[in-house]
Amino acid sequence: MRYSKCPCCGFDFEIKDYDVESKKLLSRYDDKTRDFLMSVIKSISKIELITKESLYQFLQGISKIDVVLVKEGVKSFYTGGHVEKGHGLQYLKKIILNMRRYRQQMETSINKSLGAKSKELPDD
Repeated sequence: MRYSKCPCCGFDFEIKDYDVESKKLLSRYDDKTRDFLMSVIKSISKIELITKESLYQFLQGISKIDVVLVKEGVKSFYTGGHVEKGHGLQYLKKIILNMRRYRQQMETSINKSLGAKSKELPDD
């Protein structure tokens, strides 16, 4: 049995026009996030060949991630100097996908450092 879509990430194997589908996936981001993401992708393309299909796979892979986490992941990739280290789209994708887990860890750490919330005592 051949699947037309990947059950894990949702990649559609039958798409032929990757430009149109990539634009649809990029349209969910605001202008500032889209411009920042595309500038990082352009800087990656200087060290790595990025085909239309690989760009679509990347965008499809991060499409289910919250926009704020995508922005944080791209910022982390850019400020960490990962382009200069030779890391590419797959590395950026993994950073973005891991931002959800790191966000949960940060929230639990903050809650632990603040201590348990005190219960209100009833007035007697």
